[in-house]
This record gives sequence, C-alpha cells and structure tokens, in this order.
Amino acid sequence: LVQRPPVGAGEAATRAGGERGGVVDLIVAIARAAVIGASGFALAGLIEARWGVGGMGILVITALVVTLATVFPGRMGRIAGADGLGTALMYVFFVALGASASISRVLQEGMQLFVFAGIVLSVHLAVLLVVGKVLRLDLREVVIASNANVGGPATAVALAVGRRWNGLIVPSILTGTLGYAA
Repeated sequence: LVQRPPVGAGEAATRAGGERGGVVDLIVAIARAAVIGASGFALAGLIEARWGVGGMGILVITALVVTLATVFPGRMGRIAGADGLGTALMYVFFVALGASASISRVLQEGMQLFVFAGIVLSVHLAVLLVVGKVLRLDLREVVIASNANVGGPATAVALAVGRRWNGLIVPSILTGTLGYAA
C-alpha cells in the first residue's frame, strides 16, 4: 500500500556529491515560498485597490510561481527533498480531510446525495472522454483536467505525481486553482 516516493533530481544531485544538503535546500524553499506568498498577497492587494477585484491572492501567487519556474527552471528545480516534503504534506492534507468525515453520518443521511454525485461524475467523465476522443486530446491531459475540475488542485497533483506524469503537475495546479477563482 505504501511506496517510497521516487528520488527527486535535487536529491540525486546531492547524493552524487553536490554541495548543498536537503535541509539547506528546504530552508531556501521555505524562504522562497514566504517571499513569493507575501509578494503575491501584496500584488493582490494592489489589484484590489486599483480595480476593485478581491480574492486574487492565490491566483496571483500561482501565476508568480509558474512564471518563476518557467523563467528560472534550474534554480527552482534544484531543491533537494522538495518532492518528499511535498508528498508528505499532501498525505497530511488528505488525512486531515478524511479524519473530519463521519462515515456513519454519511451513510445515514447522505445516500441520495451520494447517488446523485455518482451520476453527475459519471456523466462528466463520459462527456469528457467522448469529447477528448473526438478532438484527439491526450487521455492523460483529459483525466488531469477532469480531476482538477472535480477534486481541485490537490487531488489533481496527487494523481499526476502518483502516475508519474511530471509534465502535468504544474498544469494540474493551474487548472484546479483557476477553477477556484472562477
């Protein structure tokens, strides 16, 4: 049931004799995240003050991160331990969600909602698969887009990481986050 996460590129470089260790890289990553987060919320405040559009913090932070990762792929990709830490934090997130659920209450009161959600999600998947086939879209991209739409960025990232679709991790975050903004 539990698999060890794959060794990230940063960890492999460190083990191969790189100069920096995982702890230093994680501290740098946390510092970068703090600066990017503060900058994103500051920019969102400016947007709200100038144009009156509120609630843009997460969207601006996502845009900043994607822009920085695109412009500086070497620096942003060389963080030893980031893959393992990210995976561990996703597990904590999923455990927190699961721990707050009451299975007995769901079974007692939510059976109609469960059936309705099953029908809606089945129709959603069927339509996406048919449209994806007609438009000759990549099945992986269709599945990630569907997952981001239904479950948000966290579950879409978990799917991309779990299936080792590394090229779809950032698009899954963007798609899910933009879905929240809409």
